[in-house]
Amino acid sequence: MKTNKFFIKYIMLGLLIGVGFTSCNDDDLGEAPRLFRPIPTLENNGNKLTATWDNILGATSYELILYKANGQDEDENDIFEEYEKVTVSSSPYVFENLEWDEKYMLKIKALGTNIQSEYYESDDVSIVYPTSITEIRTIDVAILLLWTTNGNPITSLKIIANDGSETIDVEVSEEEFESGRIEVTGLTPETSYTIYAYSGEEQSMDTYEGRLRFTTAAPEDFEALYGAGKYLDLRSVSDSAEVLQSAEIKAQMEAIDGLAIILRGGFEYKVNNSVSFKNSVTFITGLTLEGNAVFVQSGGMQAQSGATVDKVRFEKINFISDVAYGTEDYLRENQDAGFGGRQVYNVNGSNSVINTMEFVNCRIEGYRAIVRFQQAGEGIKNILFDDCTINGIGNQAAVTTTNLAGIVQNVTFNNSTLFNIVMLCDLRASESQVSFNITDCTFCYAPIETTANANTPLLRVGSNDVVINISNSIFGPSLATVGSAGSLVETYTAGTAGSVMLADQTATVAVSNSYKTNFAWADINDKTYPILGLAEAGLSEENLFADPQNEDFTITTSAFAGSRDSGAIKWRMP
Repeated sequence: MKTNKFFIKYIMLGLLIGVGFTSCNDDDLGEAPRLFRPIPTLENNGNKLTATWDNILGATSYELILYKANGQDEDENDIFEEYEKVTVSSSPYVFENLEWDEKYMLKIKALGTNIQSEYYESDDVSIVYPTSITEIRTIDVAILLLWTTNGNPITSLKIIANDGSETIDVEVSEEEFESGRIEVTGLTPETSYTIYAYSGEEQSMDTYEGRLRFTTAAPEDFEALYGAGKYLDLRSVSDSAEVLQSAEIKAQMEAIDGLAIILRGGFEYKVNNSVSFKNSVTFITGLTLEGNAVFVQSGGMQAQSGATVDKVRFEKINFISDVAYGTEDYLRENQDAGFGGRQVYNVNGSNSVINTMEFVNCRIEGYRAIVRFQQAGEGIKNILFDDCTINGIGNQAAVTTTNLAGIVQNVTFNNSTLFNIVMLCDLRASESQVSFNITDCTFCYAPIETTANANTPLLRVGSNDVVINISNSIFGPSLATVGSAGSLVETYTAGTAGSVMLADQTATVAVSNSYKTNFAWADINDKTYPILGLAEAGLSEENLFADPQNEDFTITTSAFAGSRDSGAIKWRMP
């Protein structure tokens, strides 16, 4: 026991000596005690920002530094600069008269007698003005600004290039304000701007009515796109709705193979069967502030007799039949399963062949058919609908060979939205095998509801040699008919008798990652006509889509297995 006491004494002595030597090192005195950091709550009311925090024991004052975002670094992170600095004795503090539509960040620390805390850095907070500005549309040298007229009257605009190279002042008349829109021209292509709106004689925070940032587009180089002398820009040379039917345009189309016709956005062009193709041609809406050009059709376009045409392309065009155009709310009130009887393209005994016809970023509505061949030996080898909206197609089908051996090899619907569709295709006969492809599409109210027979399925192929490929697509319920009889249609309404999708199961069908909503397959004489391989979405169209009756097919629930990878891309969840 004595031995143990001896060793304990020496151990304790060593510890004391070690502590003594350590305490004598001036470089290791340790940090002085600090105050706890105040943690603020930020609340904005108008352009005031109130910071509230719990007062800290030992603190005699608080330093607050408000920073405002001023640009971004190369990694797109906000760069903050000091905006206001104050020292106050206690919580809360109100920052007043802040600049609207700016992003702010607060640093705060507690101060005491010879003591302080570290800074606490808040999250970003934005001071957003409740502007009446609703939209800005841009092209290369102009913008269209739109607003609601139920707020303070906008009297002036200031447009400033973000690099400081130019400033444009625009007066807004009372008439222009009441119209809810103004067009501003004379801008520089590919330039970033900020536009400020004001109400009153002076331009200040007191008269501020909102701002938007925008970047003008690059100018269109038609010569580089189409070649010298191979484009015709109609945007400013004609105000005639019949210009596409004119002898001058017909002559140009016949003289130039590969002609591109540049159309004015928002302008309505009358089109009928006098518009015919001998050579390749592209119709495209140029840079525009008014949306797509519009084709109002009283007759179907066609190829000239005996012609062989490489390509006809329609890009950024809205097609509407004269029947649908001429009646207000036609597509909601129409009960005719033929939707007025028109076609976009229609040939009958022309003995003509088009290698490729493309519809890209088009809206097509109110037709009995889109593409129709009425005789053997004529047709289009390859037909593409890409990024299109198709509404109101009748009982001849979107693509039809009229049960005769027309020339068609490939038909593709890609990334498109289709609704109020009686039939999608009638390919019961063709000169050769047909590959029919549906990729990344959303369907609703298609095909026509019927309990009479299976003659109007979504895909009518009979015993023809058709290979059907369906991927990443969603199919909603059928298009309702009065009494489910398959005659008088009720648009934007789901049928209750189910769907007839494919009447001949001998067709080769491949389906991947595609779904149907919870409609039933129509039972006609104890037989159903499904597309096998479609998975169940487990939801009705009303529970899956945001507002299908008003053409909003946004997927609303991540519980749906295909929410991020099926249907038209613009409707998917991010």
